[in-house]
Amino acid sequence: MALREKALYQVFKSPNELITAKVNKDFYGIQSTEIKRKDTTVEDFVLNKEIGESTINYTKNSYTPLHVYKALLKIAMSIIPEEETANYKVVIEYLRKSRWEEQFTDFTRICYYQMPPEHRLMKPAVFLFKKRSPDIRLPTHSFALYFENLIYTFPLPFYIPDINVHLYNGQEMTIPLCPPILTEKTKGEIAYQRQLMDFSSRELRKGEQATVHFNADPELLKNLKAYDPKSGKLFNAKLKPEEIIGVHFVPTDTNPIFPITKDDQSSDDQ
Repeated sequence: MALREKALYQVFKSPNELITAKVNKDFYGIQSTEIKRKDTTVEDFVLNKEIGESTINYTKNSYTPLHVYKALLKIAMSIIPEEETANYKVVIEYLRKSRWEEQFTDFTRICYYQMPPEHRLMKPAVFLFKKRSPDIRLPTHSFALYFENLIYTFPLPFYIPDINVHLYNGQEMTIPLCPPILTEKTKGEIAYQRQLMDFSSRELRKGEQATVHFNADPELLKNLKAYDPKSGKLFNAKLKPEEIIGVHFVPTDTNPIFPITKDDQSSDDQ
């Protein structure tokens, strides 16, 4: 699915723009995810250098859960093979004419993963999964949207062949949650958050809070370098969380290319 360049790099702004997040296409030669606070008086950055655990708290923008579900369902329908679209006429009528609202209520639940920052995609990607055996009592297709370190996945209901084999006859149905696809080889175990979210509500949600978690080796935080873009100097520095305005998340095993001065280029402290 082709997306315009502008659509790929939208900026998130929390209410009052206290927290902003965007993809920085050139952070000293690396594409990064940049999260910033308005200034140091915003207390939503909590960086604990002693244990290496940090959180960024932010307020979500207003949204209506059911509208979010329908938007994601439309994306899923856009990647269904053309020969299969007729088998999703119930879904299409639901989206276009708001029919079958009651029947869809049980399917407006989405599995949400929050992966570690190093396991993320800088551009949105979508996947369509298909069950291997038609005899299994679960929907034929499942959809997943990946962006940054977030994953949203859910089954596509009311596929005509599923209806014809009485999948929706009122009997209990077990729907497996699609596991996350890792974008690179892991180094040991990884910790992630998983949650089943209900998007059936038609009420406008305002002021919901959310958190970004990330970790760093506390030993590495004791031996840091700082770069001054004005002087081009690279020097030893201590981490002062109270002075940090923003953070950049970059891919594992990459290094920014700082335009340092000749004196610093020959230094062993780089």
